Amino acid sequence: NVDGCQSIQIEAMQRAAFVTPPIKEIAIVSRAGDTLCSNRNGERTLGRVLSSEPLTVIGGYSLDIVEITGGQHMVQLRRAAGSGPNELAALVPATLFLPRVSRRTDPMDAYTQISTREGIVIDETGRRPADRHDVLFVAAQQSDRYGFRVEVMKPRGGVLGEHANLKWFG
Repeated sequence: NVDGCQSIQIEAMQRAAFVTPPIKEIAIVSRAGDTLCSNRNGERTLGRVLSSEPLTVIGGYSLDIVEITGGQHMVQLRRAAGSGPNELAALVPATLFLPRVSRRTDPMDAYTQISTREGIVIDETGRRPADRHDVLFVAAQQSDRYGFRVEVMKPRGGVLGEHANLKWFG
């Protein structure tokens, strides 16, 4: 029940955030986006909403891209709470939406980007190659269902260097 911010609702949000590791914050918000309360005893992560789009596949849900202090992007998923005036919002790190493209942990090893159906960048990692001639591997895919677009670029040196040891196997 998300009709208020009594202790029972705050405790329920705290339990839900605790048992769901990716979630950094759960809040009850008004339809205008104002925070009424959160699992952090009323405190809310301060951030600027960069974009907001409905998730057309899942009725009643919205996806917000939020920039928090330090420039980090977070994804806020919101859903209407029945016919009431409030919504539930869950905040998760945007990096969780990025595909893992390398066994190595070097962030400069590859460039990945994920964006919304409307073209708003959710998150990116690595450095986008300035010259596509330096890129050996390029892949882009659009999700028909959710509209997310993922792009992956891997520098020529990174792919060749990773597999150079294979020539020794004959």
